[in-house]
Amino acid sequence: MKLSTRVPVGIFLASAALSGCQVTPSRIPDPPAPLEVLSAAPLRIESGCEVEGALLVEYTVLRSGETGNIEVSQGPECAREALTAWVASHRYAPQPADVSTRFEWILVSGKRGS
Repeated sequence: MKLSTRVPVGIFLASAALSGCQVTPSRIPDPPAPLEVLSAAPLRIESGCEVEGALLVEYTVLRSGETGNIEVSQGPECAREALTAWVASHRYAPQPADVSTRFEWILVSGKRGS
């Protein structure tokens, strides 16, 4: 009689263990399409604007292709204002949903002809 109770318990445990291995594979979502810039005004930085290090620029590309929620990390006001205006001028291809994005910006300066 003990043998008969062990067999159903053993079958139950074996089937429970095997059923955990037979999970239906989930579909991995497609990566988002790269953002396509359609137009942007030139970046205009004041000639006396001194920037040390990188500035982080974060913003949202709206479904319409316009930009919004523009935030620039701490840095000189001249650079922050210029970057905010520049990113605000960007127009992207329309998106199926709002897309958050960011980049690091570094001012590289040098004399012409050097």
